[in-house]
Order: sequence, then structure tokens, then C-alpha cells
Amino acid sequence: MNVHVDITEASNAPARIEGEKRRQEANSAVATAPDTEAAPVALTGLDLAWAEFRTATARWMLTVERNGDLDENGPAYDAAQAACDAVVTYQCQTDADVQRKIEIVLKEPLIRETAQMGHGDDDGDVFDAFLKSLQIRTNDISETTSGHPGQLETPIMATARRLSRARADMELFESQKYKANRKDDHRAASIFERAERDRYDEELTLREALSLEQAASVSDAAIQAAELVNTFELLMDQVPEGEDTFQFRRDTRAARRLMYSIFHFLDRASPEPVSAIVDADFGAPRHSPWVHPSRVIGLYEADDEEATAMEDAE
Repeated sequence: MNVHVDITEASNAPARIEGEKRRQEANSAVATAPDTEAAPVALTGLDLAWAEFRTATARWMLTVERNGDLDENGPAYDAAQAACDAVVTYQCQTDADVQRKIEIVLKEPLIRETAQMGHGDDDGDVFDAFLKSLQIRTNDISETTSGHPGQLETPIMATARRLSRARADMELFESQKYKANRKDDHRAASIFERAERDRYDEELTLREALSLEQAASVSDAAIQAAELVNTFELLMDQVPEGEDTFQFRRDTRAARRLMYSIFHFLDRASPEPVSAIVDADFGAPRHSPWVHPSRVIGLYEADDEEATAMEDAE
């Protein structure tokens, strides 16, 4: 069940708070967030979802303005909302998962309030999804990362989650750079640009690392299939214009159809869609021959509307 939760509605916090207090809380959360890269194989999927929630929420808090308002339209907000959804709907696979999830819900008010949304209403999708996630599923191979209940995070999935954070940071820094330039704060813009480039280097390195591990689960295969189509599109961009033949273009279209067919199948079969592990654009859905042209146009139009909204907000 796909559930989308608005974390600003789930939270009963006041609309305006002291900006500096928010920044201090966010910096503290970032500083104390667990290091999930140090030993990725020692963590379960729920542990990583919880760590991602803490980190994403802390980054969102850093967008607070001096008047106390939080940015509710940017990539940091979207990442925090997605991380909250991921914890609430995470499918428990062992008794330890259930116990750990209950502890998290009791500890974190935002997650608890989100999990309770719809309780007692006819439309209780979120609450129902939360309850179902507490039912241990051990027999269906599609419900676990590789058919072994409670299997620990694989190196490929750990790399993909780190890649997700790098891409989210890159978008955030790009947005902050844009805002700084609009305010003629060139020093801040230069700092954000340098940070953005560092994350870009990290993204390229991590994407290359995805090809250095052999898939050990359906989720691994879906991630690598997404990276395969990304690499394929990059290779096609390197073909000089006018030097491709009619047969080459035809073979290229056939290869694209085959690769995207495999990717879409694995993505549907994966317990966690690639878009939930990395982001919606990973796997380049705009290039997929299996995505209807009207949807592709809609994706581009949504980007244009978001860019216009950001300009108007300034």
C-alpha cells in the first residue's frame, strides 16, 4: 500500500518558533545521528529507516528562516516527509523488528502522530498501514530483501541509501546557492556551490561503486538495473550526432526497451521500490519507452512549475 503523509499536518507544533532554537536542535540531531556507513551490515532495514528519518528531519530543520518559518516546498522537506512515511509503513520481518518499531513510535512524537492519522475514521489508510506493518511476514520471498526474514542491509542497498543522501544534499545546496545569489550574498553562494560540487563528486563515485558488487537480492538487482539504464543513457549521449546509422538507432531503441522492461519488473518485485531507496528520478523514468508520453510531459511540466514557484517565493 502506497501511503503519502503530510508531516506538517501530523505535527502539532506551532507554526512559528524561534529560528535559532530550531537551528541548534537541528545541528544537535545531525551531530548525534548514528554513522550508518561505518558498519552497514550490522544494521537492519528498520534501523536504517530510523537513522534516515533523524538525519532528514535534522536537515529540514536547518531550512528554518530567522522568523521561525520552515521551508515546506523544497527537497529537504520532501526528504523528511518520505523518511517519516518509510518508518511508519516499514514492514516488520522479525519479533525484534516489531519491538524496535514500537520503541521508535513511543519515542518520536512525529512518527507516533503520523501513525495514528485516520484512527477512528472511515478513511484510516495510514493507521491501517501501520497496523499491518506490525504483522510479521516470513513466508513470501517478496517481503524480505532476499527471502531470509530479518536479513541485514546489503552493501548495494547501503551504497544506494548513501547515494540518496548525497543527491538530496546536492539539491539542497543548489537551492541555498540560488537563494544566496538572489540576496547578493556571494560568499554564502560560493560556500554552497563548493558543497554542491563535493556532493556531485560523491554521487559519481557511489554510482560507480554500484557496479562493483554482485546483487544478492531483488532490491539489489532493481537498484543495479536502474543504474544500468542511467549508464546506457550516458553512453548514448557520447555518440557524435550524425555518426549513428539507421540500424544503430533501431538497435538502441530495442536495447532501451529490454533494459527498462527488466528494470520496471524488478522495481515492482522489490520489497522497497528504487524510488524509495534513492529518489524518483533514479532510473530515468523520463526516458522509459514503457512510460506513457503524457506522463513524461507531466514530469517536465512539474519541474517547470516547481522552478517557477521557487522564483516566486523569492
